[in-house]
Formats: sequence, C-alpha cells, structure tokens
Amino acid sequence: MLNVIKSKWICIGISLVIILAGVVSFFIQGFNLDIDFTGGTTITVNMEGKSFDIADTEKLISDTLGFKASNVQKADGDLLINISADGKALSPEQRESLFTAIKTKYTLSEANEPSFDSIDPTIGKELRQSAILSCVIALI
Repeated sequence: MLNVIKSKWICIGISLVIILAGVVSFFIQGFNLDIDFTGGTTITVNMEGKSFDIADTEKLISDTLGFKASNVQKADGDLLINISADGKALSPEQRESLFTAIKTKYTLSEANEPSFDSIDPTIGKELRQSAILSCVIALI
C-alpha cells in the first residue's frame, strides 16, 4: 500500500507539474471553444438511414458555404453540423443552400427538413466569460 503521508512531497510535486502543464497549455493554445461559446448554428439532418462520409460532407459544406464547419459528426444515423461564421449564425439563404446541397448529394426526400439551432454571439460571450472565470476559480 502507498503511504501518502510519507511521500507527500512527491505527490504534491506531481500535482503541481500537472497543474503547471495545464496552465502553460492554456497560454500557448488557449481554449478550444465551440459554437456554444462563440455563437453559430447547429444543424441536425435526418439521413434516412443512408450512409455518408464525414470527409465528403465537410468538403460539401466548404464548397457550398465557402468556409469550413467547426464540427461534423454522426449521431444515431443523423448528421450533426456545427458552423460558426465569424461568430454569427447562418443566414436563411445559407441554410437553404446548404440543405439543398446535402439533399441533392444524398438523395434525401423533400419532406426531410433539418433542425436548425442558432446561438447568438452575445450569449456565447457570456458563457465564455463564465467558463473562464470558473476555470480560474477552480485553478486557485
């Protein structure tokens, strides 16, 4: 059994090294903030059981909108897309052109309407400030 009291300085040293590595990492690369913190649009498309490739879908999004999606993933057969256009939600025209491109590529039915959720950059800014403050308090 490990005698923690006897080796407390080793345990404290290991803890401090891990904390220091996290702080240095934060200052070097910062937080990886998704659209919840920066603002943007989340799109959920029912793929009607059809298979799709994430890389092809990312290329389709990039070609259609002119910029990359923050995150593209599969979830229970659905296509989930997170897009942050400089912290702004997609316009109705951008949404329609993207869904038309996806519907055409994967031959989805006309009745299949995607779900769009937009997050305002102001709300994202408040969430980001609260999250950073929470991390600083936890670090102290």
